[in-house]
Order: sequence, then C-alpha cells, then structure tokens
Amino acid sequence: MLEKDVCEKQDALVCLQQQVDDLRPLKHELAFKLQSSDLGVKQKSELNSSLEEKTNQMAVIIKQLEQRLHQAEQSCRSAELDNRLFKQDFEDKINCLQLKVEELTRQQNQLELELKQEKERKLQNNRSIPGKGSQKPESKMDGKHKMQEENVKLKMPLEESHRLQPHPMDEQDQLLLSEKPQVCQLRREDVSLTKNVCKNCRGTFCDACSTNELPLPSTMKPERVCSPCHKHLMKQYSTSPS
Repeated sequence: MLEKDVCEKQDALVCLQQQVDDLRPLKHELAFKLQSSDLGVKQKSELNSSLEEKTNQMAVIIKQLEQRLHQAEQSCRSAELDNRLFKQDFEDKINCLQLKVEELTRQQNQLELELKQEKERKLQNNRSIPGKGSQKPESKMDGKHKMQEENVKLKMPLEESHRLQPHPMDEQDQLLLSEKPQVCQLRREDVSLTKNVCKNCRGTFCDACSTNELPLPSTMKPERVCSPCHKHLMKQYSTSPS
C-alpha cells in the first residue's frame, strides 16, 4: 500500500516536472515579446516627441507669417493713403496755380485797358489844352517823366505775370532753330531725326532727355518737358503754397 502511494507520487512529480519543462519555452517567448513591446513603445514615444516638436515649430512659423502678412497689409494701406493724399495735394496745387494764372491774366488785361485809356485821356487832354507849344521845356520833361513812371508802375504786374508763363517762339525763332544743327543740349548728340522741343524752356533734346510730362502754369495740361525743367517744376510745385 505504501509502495503504491510512493509510485503514484513519483508519477505525479514526473508529470509536474514535464509541465514545468513545457512552460519554460513559453516563458522565454513571453519575455522576448515583452522586451520587443517595450522597445516599440519607446520608439513610438520618441516619434511622438519629434512630431510634437515639429508641430510647435510649424506653429511658430505660421505665427510669424501671419505677423508679416499683417505688416504687409498695413504698409499697403499706408502707401495707398499716401498716394491718395499726394494726388489730392497735387490737384489742389494745380487748381490753385490755374486760379493764379487766370487772376494774373485778368489783371494783365485790366492793366492794359487802363493803360490804353490813360494814354487816350492824356492825348485828348494835350490836344484840348491851347498854347501847348509855348510851354517851357522843363514842364514837358516833367510830364514825360511822370508818364514814364506811371507806365513802369503799370507794367510791373504785367512783367510778373509774363515771367510765370513760358514765352512762345515766333516764326523767326522757329526758322533759326530749324536752320541750326539739332544737337541735344544735355548729351551734345545729333538729334535731327528724334528731336524734341521742351515746352517750358524751348530747348532741343533727345528722346531720353525729354520723356517727362507736366502741366505748365500757362496751359495746366500735360506738356513734354526736359529733365532739368521737370525737376525745377516739381520743386516749384512742391514748395508753392496750396
């Protein structure tokens, strides 16, 4: 009976030993899978960290681009506003100059009319006064000096108005200009085939030296002018009171 129990226990011990031997490979396999899983988790964690860093960098770049876009829009709006203000100021100055030219023209006509009437009145007075030939030479000279002084006073505003307007060339000047060799006054080159006459100074220039157009004080419409006159007129328009 005792021997039978010992045999059964030995058989059970052998069976248990066999089961332990069978579980050892499974244990090694599970340990390897666990190690592999830990390595995969670590790699995925590193990949997530790299993606988060790149995402943060992209967010910073997007923010910078938005700021630059905002600054560019502000600069564009400011430039458009400055352009509108410049155009408005330029138009106001042109209108002001046009009014001044019209006023000077009106004053010129009025002064010419008054001067003509004054000459006619003095001529009639001289004719109506008897014994004019018996007057002393000194009185004649005094009257002549007075007339000259009045003429000078009347002509001063006219000269001022003429000074603001460019003087057109007469036929004789145009004939002399056509007979002279056509040379650009800036480059000193022959411009017989491509000559251009500045509407302000009446000089002869080539195409490269007379590409600008500006309204002149006499016409208030764009005319072709040379480069020096363009700079001078732009400076005059910018400094003249609006």
